[in-house]
Amino acid sequence: MSDREKNRGTDRGWSIDSFASTEIETSGERRRTRGRALAVLAAIAGILLLLLIGAVAWLSGSDQPEPAESGIFTENVVVVGLPGRTGFSPADRAVIDAHADATQVGVVASPGSCPAAGWAGLGAGAPVPAAGCEVRVGGGRVTNFDELNGPARGGLGRLGEVYDGCITAVGPAAAVAAADRTGQLEGYAEPGAWLSQGMPTSCPLTLVDAGPESDRVVADLARRPDLTVIAFGLPGSGAEYQPVYRVNTTLPGVLEPAVAGGDPGVIDFTVLADAVAGRPILVAERDAVTGADAEAVFRDASGGLPAALWAIPLVVLVGLGVWLGLRARAASRRDRGR
Repeated sequence: MSDREKNRGTDRGWSIDSFASTEIETSGERRRTRGRALAVLAAIAGILLLLLIGAVAWLSGSDQPEPAESGIFTENVVVVGLPGRTGFSPADRAVIDAHADATQVGVVASPGSCPAAGWAGLGAGAPVPAAGCEVRVGGGRVTNFDELNGPARGGLGRLGEVYDGCITAVGPAAAVAAADRTGQLEGYAEPGAWLSQGMPTSCPLTLVDAGPESDRVVADLARRPDLTVIAFGLPGSGAEYQPVYRVNTTLPGVLEPAVAGGDPGVIDFTVLADAVAGRPILVAERDAVTGADAEAVFRDASGGLPAALWAIPLVVLVGLGVWLGLRARAASRRDRGR
């Protein structure tokens, strides 16, 4: 640029340097304005997302039926412990689907590191900090009963007191729940012998710990209309909650939570023991309960919304993110074009 051109620019009140400085300041101001706008939009998007999640959660928990009392109408009840559960297994869902109009489902909080802890919780109607997981049976009693009962010595044996009838235990772990306050057993059988005899029910209440044969036991016994079958997951898998379902009932539905305002289906060992003993428990009645329904109850108890419900706010969030990104890209192109 010649000196004359520079002087001409100076005569008009501006210079190349001042123009560049003004342009930089203007561009910087545009970026700051755009940044503030995007921050506001992101905040609005976050608020909308939280509101939407809250609305979805409220809708998923609304319109729940009134609970009704449900008891046991069969003469015999068989309780089967299910090892290794982290939810309702395919075998569980198959049984529930086959008896959808006669099944109740729920979830029980079951602390412990082994199956014996679950059976001890059932026998006491509350979690029992068992001293060990090995259960020894001999001479018609649990020989290490005091050790399993813990220093308080008052928990185990409650089931025998609330249940008015004979109880047979199948398997050592189940014997923990069937024993009376002194560790005595009214009836006991080893799983192999009991299975080979055709799974007899010599007492009105039979507690079965059949290990890997448990799925077959539940499926076979559920086909007998003269039996009420209660299956519950045993601790040992690391899961905080365990599945529970009762087959051959006249009132299909979801077990009412043990705590007022709690998640549907979440019960404790007191409610489970009452159900086993034939005491009336509360159930949110449905026309039928499927394996998918059971899985949804378990998922909700574990702290998550169903995937279909989560998809709504996620789609909204992704859409907002794409929109904000396109706006930022368009603004950047406009800046480069100036």
